[in-house]
Amino acid sequence: MTISFGANLRFLRERKNLSQEDLARKLRISRQSISKWEQGISYPGILYLVPLTKILDCTLDELLKGLE
Repeated sequence: MTISFGANLRFLRERKNLSQEDLARKLRISRQSISKWEQGISYPGILYLVPLTKILDCTLDELLKGLE
C-alpha cells in the first residue's frame, strides 16, 4: 500500500503531537503551506526537507516514502 506524501506528513506531524500551526512556526512559514502539503495541493521546496526530518524525527526516506 502506498501512502501519499501529504498523508504521511500528517501522520509524522501528529506522531510528534504538533499542530499545523506548530510545524509552520518551526519552519517559519504559514499554516496554509502545511495544509496545502498535507492535501497534496503543493509540496515543500527542497530547502524544507532536511528541517522537516529534524523536526519530525524521521529520515528523508521515511518522510518521502512513508514508514514501512
